[in-house]
Amino acid sequence: MSDRLSSPINDHEQLELQFERQGDRYLHRLSWIRDSEPLLLWSSIEGEGDGDGDGNGESFWPPSPPLQQLHIEPREGGTVALLVGMAGNTHWSLSAEQLPGGAFRFDVACRLRTESPGWIGSSYQAPLETTPGLELELTGLEGCQASNSPDGRWTLCADANQPAVRWQYTVRHRSE
Repeated sequence: MSDRLSSPINDHEQLELQFERQGDRYLHRLSWIRDSEPLLLWSSIEGEGDGDGDGNGESFWPPSPPLQQLHIEPREGGTVALLVGMAGNTHWSLSAEQLPGGAFRFDVACRLRTESPGWIGSSYQAPLETTPGLELELTGLEGCQASNSPDGRWTLCADANQPAVRWQYTVRHRSE
């Protein structure tokens, strides 16, 4: 079974979402493919939390959900990737759904069994100064915010002041 999902834009272009095992978890990458030539747009930032949890952008929590199992299944409306993972006593899940027209919808959840971390979310690195034709649309949880920094880092942050946290977002190709 393939470790990628594709969402055609037209006869010559598609968005591709690839999952790759890295250490004890899966990272995911989003590429724009035009005439069979891939251009990496985003890559999830994986790893351990690296800070003191003081709310200054650093946290004990990982920058993205630690996802350790991957299952890809075809469904009537398109292919879906289902991922789950665990870190300490915290359980994570992510679904990535292929949408028509060059788009993917992500639905992420975390079940906290410890004190609230204050910050929890997904982080991505864009290797290019600008990401041509990529539009980020956030849907779902109130209090969910998106931000990007000059170094190409995107952060999708959810309110972690409840035992079950969920955030959703759609990444869509935008015609230029």
